[in-house]
Amino acid sequence: MDKRNERKSEKSSAKEDVKKPFNKRLALKKKFSNKYKVEKYQEQRKKHMLRKYKNELKNEKPGFDVSKIYEAAEAEDGDEMAQKPETDRKRGGKMGRFVKRSAEDKEKAQEEFEKRKAEKEEARKEAMEKRKETFKKLNKRTRKGQPSMTGRLEVMYEKIVGMTSQQRSS
Repeated sequence: MDKRNERKSEKSSAKEDVKKPFNKRLALKKKFSNKYKVEKYQEQRKKHMLRKYKNELKNEKPGFDVSKIYEAAEAEDGDEMAQKPETDRKRGGKMGRFVKRSAEDKEKAQEEFEKRKAEKEEARKEAMEKRKETFKKLNKRTRKGQPSMTGRLEVMYEKIVGMTSQQRSS
């Protein structure tokens, strides 16, 4: 018994004597490096999955074959692919509604599209003109280069009038 205790004490004293020096670079890497954390997570994940796999093997019934499951799944996928008819995009699906239109419908749709496009363009031009006018009013200057407050007051007055007219209409 004494010999065992002596050996243990010798081993423990040897471990205590060989203390690793502090590695600042490694400590900072462990604390702040995202790459290190990801690698550590992946290692832990692998260990976890191996443990799970080994437990499954332990609990597995004799005669259980994983390859049979994969073969069955592949066969099912193959059957599904064979059953689905291949549709031509021109005849069915989203494009089908455009192909089936008659010439008159196409012309009508084109006219409506052009009309909407023209309305949008007109509204855009009006909005640009309005913005230019407000910009001019806000950027008016006196002879000495100071901003003119009359333009700013006019813009504010127009906003108030517009808001009140909207409230009355609703």
